[in-house]
Formats: sequence, C-alpha cells, structure tokens
Amino acid sequence: MSMLEIKQLIEQKFISEWAGTTVDKVRFENVEFSPPDNEYWVSLDIVFANSQNSAISSSLDVKRNGFIIIDCYGPPDDGSRGTVTLLDEATNIFENTQFSRIQCLASRPRHIGINNTQGSDALWYIYRTSIPFYRYE
Repeated sequence: MSMLEIKQLIEQKFISEWAGTTVDKVRFENVEFSPPDNEYWVSLDIVFANSQNSAISSSLDVKRNGFIIIDCYGPPDDGSRGTVTLLDEATNIFENTQFSRIQCLASRPRHIGINNTQGSDALWYIYRTSIPFYRYE
C-alpha cells in the first residue's frame, strides 16, 4: 500500500468519526482552506517517519511509521477549554485504535498557546496532538 493510500485511509476515518466541528472547518493537506473568523477549527496532517524492514525473509515486510498531527484552533480570548475539548474528540478517534491494518498509539498532546497561523495575521489559541502510527505491509 502506498503512503498516499495510507493518508487517505486516515483522512477517511477522521471525516467519518469527527463531530467536533463541521467538516468545512477542518483543514486538510492540499485542499484550499480559509480559517473561519473567530470560530473553532482544526487542521489534520499526516507525516511519515522512517520505514523499516520488519523481518528479513523472502517477502521483506515493511513497517511504515508516521504521525497523525491534529492542531486545534480557537479564538484567543476564549482560553483553552474549547481547544482542549476539540483535542479530546480528535484524540478519541485515533488513540490506541487499529483500522485497515494501521495501528495508532497513545497521543502526545502539546500546548502551543496564542500564536498566529502561517500566512495570516490572525491570532489563535492552539493545542496540538501527535499520534504515532505504523502499518505493516
């Protein structure tokens, strides 16, 4: 399975189970997106890390590793409660789950605080989680 197919499986799972905001308030990679004014929204990125041979045999199985990165944005004056709520909902979709031979592990949440997004002067309150995953092929 290609890395693009793995990304598509992860995005499909997120879309089918996400209830935190409407899907139009989710930024996906390579899809045009304008952040809504003064509303909550999220960003989903899938980043691949090292691949490894899981066993030396005639088939040379490959273990693909990566991270599902979810950034949750909220109005800066609202504080962390809304972004942490979105972070919890996003984490529940992937943390310690298995689907389509993709195994997701425990999330790694991180407080970013008030910051702006790339290419924008708007300030957002941001929380991020990285969820490691792997898939054997």
